[in-house]
Amino acid sequence: MENLLEESDMPPLTLEMHKKLRAFEHGLRLALGECSGSHSLHDPEAAFEYARTYAVKFYDCFFDFYSQIPDPSYKPHWSPASERFSLQRVVRCLQNDYNVEQFFKNNPDRTTRIKKTIAEHAKKANVDFSILTGKQSASYARAGIDVASASPLLKMALTPQMSPPSAYKPLLPLVITPPKPKRLSAHITNSTAARKMQEFMDSHCLNQTEFAIQANTSDKTIRKFRRTGQIKRSIVPDIAKAMGITKEELLRQ
Repeated sequence: MENLLEESDMPPLTLEMHKKLRAFEHGLRLALGECSGSHSLHDPEAAFEYARTYAVKFYDCFFDFYSQIPDPSYKPHWSPASERFSLQRVVRCLQNDYNVEQFFKNNPDRTTRIKKTIAEHAKKANVDFSILTGKQSASYARAGIDVASASPLLKMALTPQMSPPSAYKPLLPLVITPPKPKRLSAHITNSTAARKMQEFMDSHCLNQTEFAIQANTSDKTIRKFRRTGQIKRSIVPDIAKAMGITKEELLRQ
């Protein structure tokens, strides 16, 4: 009989992790609730896609946390544990709504497809970073970082460095250099965007803390944006992503 990993077999989650996972669960339950009426599931396709989307969110959350654990004995379990626990979280949310639960129970292949989505995402996320050589490899080794099993954030940062050099080399150097682009201000002020965010929070029953967690920022930042309409330009994409829209849609007057 297969020994299945439980969360108790892995290092305990931090309070911050618990809050983030609970915020994701709350978001998925709200999304599924919008697809379901009092007597039937009126938008099954959307419910299925919401489940797949949040399954990937859960996986990234677990894997990013476990990959920071220094104990090497946990290393073989980072990905399988993250896959299993993310599916468990999704299933728990599906059981919160009778119509949604029956939709997945009536066809178990739907849950299998969500599991497959997680596995395929995990395969793409776990890129082999062993091709780092020379000064790059040595510098990370001296810092005690195993790049081949690094966290997703570190892998994303390293990806541009690992791109193979172009085979094409110009015969002559370019003489004309383009003008430097005008430097954009670090902050923007957009009261319309702040109002859109507030309307999203109200319609999804999210308080300031819950939305800040989803947008990977702080309560203070969200509070200031709501009050003044001013926000750092770098934070806008995360707020838009948390709302399920593009940055351009959020900033559109």
